[in-house]
Formats: sequence, structure tokens, C-alpha cells
Amino acid sequence: MLTGSLLAKTLPLPIAIPLAFISHFVLDSFPHFGYKSGKISNKRLFYAVEILDFTIGALLILWLVLHHHYTWVLSGFIAFSPDLVWIYRYIFKERFGRLQIDYNSSSITRLHKRVQKYERYWGLVVELAYGLSVFMLLG
Repeated sequence: MLTGSLLAKTLPLPIAIPLAFISHFVLDSFPHFGYKSGKISNKRLFYAVEILDFTIGALLILWLVLHHHYTWVLSGFIAFSPDLVWIYRYIFKERFGRLQIDYNSSSITRLHKRVQKYERYWGLVVELAYGLSVFMLLG
């Protein structure tokens, strides 16, 4: 979301929106928080990171709206949007044991899975450093 917002700050919206979407896949190709196996091995850490991520995202949206940066919010949401399929997958597969749709049927989701090879628990450090840097550029 931070990257999409920064793109909207620095580029015209018609250029920022598609670049925000593409930026998601580019950033997912770098080391970031997650588990190599795809299975959550430390649920407590996973939930703590997810709660922190959600809280920071909500505060960022609030800050952007209060400062009337609506296009930054839009671009940030577009950058985040590829992860919506994982939220769906987690809710239905992990919680209820089945999926209503085949999330592998989308070429975008297949691409997403292919580029996301570097999920590691230590990737949290990479995310924090990157996130702080982009947040400072937004301010």
C-alpha cells in the first residue's frame, strides 16, 4: 500500500495505477515476511505480524484521508489488491476446509504464486526497512 501511495504522489494517476498493481508483484519477488513452506509454522508470530500490518495500513489510510490524499489511497489499494485472493483463500480453506472457487484458475494468481518465492520469517526486517523508507518519502 505504501508503494502504491508513493507512486500516486510522484506520478500522474493514469500512470500510477497500473504501476501500483505491477509493483505488488515486483515487491513480492523480494524477500518478505512469510514461511518458505507456505505453511504457517509459528501462528503467534504470523498473527502478530498480520495485526501490525493491518493496523499500520489502517492508520496510513486514515492519515491519507485526513490530508485529502484520496488518489494515494486508491493507488495504495490497487497495489494491495492482489493479496485479496490470499485473504479469501485463508478464510475458506484454512478456516472452513474448502474453497468455493479455484483460486489457481486466474493467470494473475498463478503469476503471484510464482514470484512469491522468497517468503521467510526474517523477511520482516526487509519489509520494515523498506516500509519506513517509503513512509518517510510520503511524509
